Amino acid sequence: MNQVQPLKTQRRSISEIVEQAPQEIGLEPMPLESEILLKRISDGGQSGQFLADAFLSAYRGDTFNHSLKELIKLDAEAFRLFYEILHIRHVKGWRDDSLYDVEKQIKETLASEF
Repeated sequence: MNQVQPLKTQRRSISEIVEQAPQEIGLEPMPLESEILLKRISDGGQSGQFLADAFLSAYRGDTFNHSLKELIKLDAEAFRLFYEILHIRHVKGWRDDSLYDVEKQIKETLASEF
C-alpha cells in the first residue's frame, strides 16, 4: 500500500512573492502611472470609478464593491493601471507621501462629481 506523502509548503510574505515573481512567472511590478490614473478617474465612467475604488482599496483598505468580472470591461490602459495599483507598495522606490497625494486628488475628483 502506497502512503500519500504530505505536501511540503513554504510560507512566504507577499513582498517575497512579488520579488520572486519576475523569475517565477515573468511578471514584474510596474510603477503607478499616477497622471494617467488621475486622468482616467477624472474622465469618469465605469472604468474611472473602478480604478478610483481599486486605488482607495489598495491604499487605505477601503471596501472594493466591484466584481473582478468587471475587468473584462476595461481597455488595455485601464487594465494596466489596475495591475499597477495592485503593486503600489511593491515597486522599488515607492513613497507614501506620493501615494497620499494621489489619494487626495482622487477623493477631490470624486467629491466634485456630486
